[in-house]
Order: sequence, then structure tokens, then C-alpha cells
Amino acid sequence: MRWLLLVMVFDISNGGMQLVLRAEKVFASESACDAEGNQLMAEIDYTGENLRSMSMCLPEDAFDQR
Repeated sequence: MRWLLLVMVFDISNGGMQLVLRAEKVFASESACDAEGNQLMAEIDYTGENLRSMSMCLPEDAFDQR
């Protein structure tokens, strides 16, 4: 099964939630996806006090569910 890594950084100033960075990549295993997500989160520069980040690995079969 393939896994999708999704990384996003948001600016939450002014009561909003503006996307300032989005990255995605497909991996062959959950462990590879998690490792890359951890590495990216450590490397992303989001020093502004109004910036928030998130990352997640989603299994391919999650997109088949309705």
C-alpha cells in the first residue's frame, strides 16, 4: 500500500487560517512516510509567532472510503 505525506504551514493571524506552505509526497511504506514527515517538520522554518504546522501520513485506501 502507498502512503501520502501531507505537510502544511498556516498563518493564523487576523483570526484567519491562510495556507503559506503545502508539500506532499508518496511513499511505499508508512515508516518511510513517517520518517520523511519528521525530517521535514524539523527542517521547515516557521519562526513567526502566528505560524502553525501539521503533517500526516494517509494510507492510499483512506481515499476509497465514502
